[in-house]
Amino acid sequence: PGKGKKPNKLILLHLKIKIYTMKSTSLFFNLYNNIKYRFLFIGIINTAFGYIASIFIYNILSKYIPFTLLLVIINIVNITFSFITHKTFTFRSKGNFFYEYIRTYISNIASILIGFSITWVMVNLIHIEFWIAQLFSIIIGTIFLYFAHSRFTFRNKTSY
Repeated sequence: PGKGKKPNKLILLHLKIKIYTMKSTSLFFNLYNNIKYRFLFIGIINTAFGYIASIFIYNILSKYIPFTLLLVIINIVNITFSFITHKTFTFRSKGNFFYEYIRTYISNIASILIGFSITWVMVNLIHIEFWIAQLFSIIIGTIFLYFAHSRFTFRNKTSY
């Protein structure tokens, strides 16, 4: 616009939309490129998948195999799905599939043992309500798994 002329409203609207789009895109870009956000987002997906898969597998196989074996199958399916999503999306790892898969089981077993221990101590020795102890155990387990996966399971520096 020349001297004394007001800018065209259409141009101003276009600029506002462009600025908003840039902010939205950069927010998504930052979330997408932040490994901690990816870990939490993929964790939510893994949890939903695990719950649905567990019910599905239980309904199909519970009449034919012992409950303990059923739990083993459910855990293998869920841990495998979790491994693939974390390898592919969270950590973007190019490391050896087999070794990272084995490390996933080691990390998950350690997390389970830590969770059992925390819950048992809080309920039986400190006398805290189970649901509070379990919530605390889940939070600690999630933090532990983030560090276990980022520093042990998918430790390849090129995977970020």
